[in-house]
Amino acid sequence: MSKLKYMIAKLKYLLQGRNNEAINAYFRKCGITIGNNTHIFSDISGGEGFLISIGDDVTISNNVSLITHDASVSHYIDNVTDIFGEIKIGNNCFIGMNTTILPGVSIAKNCVIGAGSVLAKSIQEEGTVWAGNPAKKICLVSNLQKKYEDYAVNLSNNCTDKEDTIQKANMIKR
Repeated sequence: MSKLKYMIAKLKYLLQGRNNEAINAYFRKCGITIGNNTHIFSDISGGEGFLISIGDDVTISNNVSLITHDASVSHYIDNVTDIFGEIKIGNNCFIGMNTTILPGVSIAKNCVIGAGSVLAKSIQEEGTVWAGNPAKKICLVSNLQKKYEDYAVNLSNNCTDKEDTIQKANMIKR
């Protein structure tokens, strides 16, 4: 049933012109605390939404998992079923595609988490970039800004010709 409710919320989001508040309202009903101007492109509505808080100006990319519990303890500790931990994402963070955030993890403000990362510990230093499995500090956000500013383009709603804009861009090569 929750998948259906998420799909209905996603449809409302699209029908309302990609209105972030339409999808955020669904997540708030699931108990998740969400700040202003936050963009969520994943179904983060696990069973314990009340354990998740997300700050202002946060972007959560596709296929991100926020895991607030771990049932593996039932296999090695008698008479228990789970452990739980809050997940807190600070203001102005970007969480890359296919990232997994484990129970008890907090992320300081102004952080970037690279695609495919697994966050198994909290990030206390603001303005840092983390990536990998397990995630490790890569650099400061200011270093990332300098590295990519010559390649960045603006594909906002005012962009009339996305294909042309991309073709004229200074394409990154890795």
